[in-house]
Amino acid sequence: MAEAFKRKEDQLLICGICEGRLTDPRILDCLHSFCKECLVIKQEQAAIKDNVVCQLCQQSTDLPDQSPDSLTRNVFVTNIGRVDEIVNSNRSFYCSFCDDQGKTESASSRCLTCGDWLCLVCAGRHCGTTITKRHKVVTIDDIRVNSEHLNELRKLLEIKCHSHDERIIQFCTQCNKPICLECISSDHKHHNSMPLEDAVDLVHDDLSDLQRMFAGVEEVDSESEMQISKRLQEVRSKESSLVQRLHDARDRLIQDIQHQAEAAELAISQKFENVRLFLKEASNTASNISRNTEKSRLFCGRLRQEGLQGECIHFKDLLKRVKRDGNRREQLEFPSIPDVNLKVSDFSLPAVFDVLQSDQSIIEPVVAQKQASGKGQNKESIQVTLGPQKQERQESNFPLIERITEPKTKNVKDFTKSGLSVKESNEDPDNYVDDFDYEDCSSEDESNSDVSDNDQVSEAWQNKIPIAPAATPCKQTQRKESEADDDIWTINVKECNHVPLTISSDRNKTTAVSDISWLTRTEFAAGDKANEKIKVFNRNGDLSWSKDVTGASLERLACVDGVIAFDYHCGVRLETKEKTFQKVYFSATNKNTKNIFPIAKTNGKDVVVAHTSFIQLRCYTTNGKRNEYLPLDRKIDINYICMNEKSEFFFTERNSKLVNKFLDGQGVSVFYKGLPDMVLEGIATDSGNNVYVSDSAGSDILKLSPAGKLLGILEVHPPSPQGMSISSDDHLLVCDGEGNAWIIHL
Repeated sequence: MAEAFKRKEDQLLICGICEGRLTDPRILDCLHSFCKECLVIKQEQAAIKDNVVCQLCQQSTDLPDQSPDSLTRNVFVTNIGRVDEIVNSNRSFYCSFCDDQGKTESASSRCLTCGDWLCLVCAGRHCGTTITKRHKVVTIDDIRVNSEHLNELRKLLEIKCHSHDERIIQFCTQCNKPICLECISSDHKHHNSMPLEDAVDLVHDDLSDLQRMFAGVEEVDSESEMQISKRLQEVRSKESSLVQRLHDARDRLIQDIQHQAEAAELAISQKFENVRLFLKEASNTASNISRNTEKSRLFCGRLRQEGLQGECIHFKDLLKRVKRDGNRREQLEFPSIPDVNLKVSDFSLPAVFDVLQSDQSIIEPVVAQKQASGKGQNKESIQVTLGPQKQERQESNFPLIERITEPKTKNVKDFTKSGLSVKESNEDPDNYVDDFDYEDCSSEDESNSDVSDNDQVSEAWQNKIPIAPAATPCKQTQRKESEADDDIWTINVKECNHVPLTISSDRNKTTAVSDISWLTRTEFAAGDKANEKIKVFNRNGDLSWSKDVTGASLERLACVDGVIAFDYHCGVRLETKEKTFQKVYFSATNKNTKNIFPIAKTNGKDVVVAHTSFIQLRCYTTNGKRNEYLPLDRKIDINYICMNEKSEFFFTERNSKLVNKFLDGQGVSVFYKGLPDMVLEGIATDSGNNVYVSDSAGSDILKLSPAGKLLGILEVHPPSPQGMSISSDDHLLVCDGEGNAWIIHL
């Protein structure tokens, strides 16, 4: 409880504008406090000078003098800060009595009765005089260790009369201000006043009312959020159902069109077959005539040039007859081309889409309004209007990859029907000893239950210029053909950036990174096998820190709750920036065991490890302590694995085209079956429970729905993508097994 109160107290000392410690705090009408200087700057930047808008809740507070000086000073927070500065800082204080004598001596104690700072000598004198011998003097170290002195320190900071610097004992109701004994006999002699304790009780009553009011507001807001979330789920479910019906109707329509087109094609072919046969025969005849005519022409030419007079006269009559008869040869007659009038509008297409014009309005936002009724109940009014979104998504304009301007999938269709427009678009490995949990991987004969299921959920870049990949552009691969091609769409992304993973301190010229994971929302970790090194980069591609891990295999890596876990010589190791590597389970006795230990990428608190010799998923804390085992139904050679917020695991297998799903108590089931030429590698899930799988053979990233349906392929194609990870704000991180990574904003 004390720690929780301390955390809340610390929050009161932070300015919401500069995010630093409050200095000269002023409180607004919404009871939020900010530094006076921050409010001055904020007011200078505002167009309206007679009020100031709260940075946290956007409520406006009037400034009568158009200056933050007119705002109430938050003396409560100021005094808390003063006490905190004494207790929680190493600041030095100086003796008050020595200071009055012109000397500088460090204080070692403080009198909690009169508030004087005392050096060692003055403390002894203070406790020995008749007037102050009953004062409570404690050392500074005791003040900082013993929390029972906090209230006494706070009392030393009690507000005094501004006019006479005396302790206030009354509250003038006419002037609405606290007064001292001297005020009562002078300026406020004829004013009505009350004891200060009674005035404080009235303030406490007001504070209690405000607490109840804010609690009621929080309850209404919480219920509103629940109702909005419920309606949003209903909207998504309805949308998914309608889209599925639309896809089914589209498939039926395409099939009907194909059948009618095939019948029309057959009829047209029959009409042109006779014409085709006649023209083929005429072509053969014309070829024969042409060859024979050439011989006659050659005879005439030779006779004319080489013939003797007698020989030429011999053919006179014959040549005249041939010349006369040759002019009578008739031209070939060709049959007319059949006139086929084909109108696509004459096809009897089924009416599969029926969308009313009134349903085609832009989706209105959810409106949640609640008011407290007289009986304390809440009246709710939530309105949801559905309709297709008319505005098309703007085209991505980042110039980094040529594939973006030429979508890989060529069969994207625009379908218009009945007014509805739908567009898809460092240790010695041989001496490895387990300090925590020692187990032998060579024999695993336990009986385990069946398990299965779903995907993993993992700030936005403002004014960021995309980094164009130079030597490693995304490849353009030939589109695979499948029976589901009509349902596969190219999926646009918001932004894509290439991050080189090679750093100047690398020992080898090559870099080999087969797995990668988000460490925080702004940093990610990569395991470099070639250089035996853990590297942590920020989103801009700058190296944050790195560590050598000699002997580590670094085939698989995952970040769990700020800890980096990676496979290390028949086991898994844990690492943070400040701490050295921690050993985690397994035996090194079985030298024939494969040293790849897939580690689940998860938002949870456990390090979940798999292995081809395990018949369960093993869960450990980030300190390396065993937590629990999740039994599988068999030994599975897991390649990459991830987990979502529902504790549902998704994983790919080595030498398999399957994506499997696992949930404790439900067993392992097939989630998605890939095509024969696919090599499925990394896997990750987004905040919408969609699953992303990398196909290293086709340089594709597949997007699957929560139900395992292939939704499409991302428009960016990193070459041979392997390990993947998705942050909580849906930034997909991909590596290629070498020295490159891509950050894709989904």
